[in-house]
Amino acid sequence: MDNKPLLPSEGVVAVIFDVDGTLYDKSRLALRLIFSDLRHALILGSERLARRDLRGKAFADGNAFYSELFVHMSRYGMVSAEGARKWYFEDYMPLTVRLLRQYYKAYDYVLPLLKELRARGIVTAVFSDYGCVDEKLRALGIDPALFDYRFSAQELGGLKPNVELFGRVLSAMNVEAAGAVMVGDSDKSDGEGARRAGMRFVKVSRPQQ
Repeated sequence: MDNKPLLPSEGVVAVIFDVDGTLYDKSRLALRLIFSDLRHALILGSERLARRDLRGKAFADGNAFYSELFVHMSRYGMVSAEGARKWYFEDYMPLTVRLLRQYYKAYDYVLPLLKELRARGIVTAVFSDYGCVDEKLRALGIDPALFDYRFSAQELGGLKPNVELFGRVLSAMNVEAAGAVMVGDSDKSDGEGARRAGMRFVKVSRPQQ
């Protein structure tokens, strides 16, 4: 099933894509992370809880956000803050990239749509709630250079749907909110943040199997 997002035809100067669940079907990714090494299970649980605690918040920059994330993870008793940092950057994110390369690929619509948007002179970007954006794109078979801009909410200083982060993205792109469209799979994070920032939102649904 083709799940190409139906973009507005008028007044669009920039299209910003989420990554996970938007550019590919992320089904079973969490399970694969856990079963690749059962030691990840408890720490991954603390990471998810810490992200829940920090959802929608913005900090001065990526360093401040990551420090807070790892402190919150340590509060759940499974790992120290320093252990969380080491696990996140040395184990979790590299493993995620390897699993994407092994099991996942971009939706069929992605490459043709990016080429179409470029031909129309529309600026494109990715705006992910996670890091390793370029590495994840390459693992999915997408050349990062197909996007004019690539952003990680975490490296900008927080998590979606914080409106300040969306503002930082628009500012970096030198684009007005009214001319930008956010494409994502989550109305709660992608959609809520986009609407608060004054952007239009298009939701991508998982293809029927």
